[in-house]
Amino acid sequence: MFLHMPGNYPQSGYEQRMPRAPHITGERFLLESPGTWIGEFELWFEPGAPAVKSVSRATITSELRGRTALLRYTWRFDAEEHEGIALLGRADDGTFRMAWTETFGYPGNIMDCSSDGDRPRVLGQYEADGRTWGWRTEFDLPSINDLVIRTINIAPDGTEALASLARYRRS
Repeated sequence: MFLHMPGNYPQSGYEQRMPRAPHITGERFLLESPGTWIGEFELWFEPGAPAVKSVSRATITSELRGRTALLRYTWRFDAEEHEGIALLGRADDGTFRMAWTETFGYPGNIMDCSSDGDRPRVLGQYEADGRTWGWRTEFDLPSINDLVIRTINIAPDGTEALASLARYRRS
């Protein structure tokens, strides 16, 4: 799958469907997210279309004396298992960086993402149809036993559409 989702991009209504968790700092995320997680993964190919749903499993390990987290996850589409990996870390200036790839949405590539603050919310870019698109990944810990990962596709004109939503419980 190409990250670019065809079609008209109305302003996203995902905020009404999935309220945001309280603000968490990157430091809290690095301290509290390590563990084994299981949950539901939802994927949208076009805004407003029904989501494709799958069971997802994730493991987060703390690396480099707590300065980074390594996320590994799996999910299924059309009976085929897919996997992804992300290395998230706090830079010396307190911002977050992430290197991400997966077998479904970005095979053969590694997306470099960065934040503009201390929250684990990072932005990357990719090229599609000769234009630059944005790809935002947001990590939330609404509680010590709940993990939410959202990805938002950002069209060249700035409109946003929820691309995927993973809601996990610590297992």
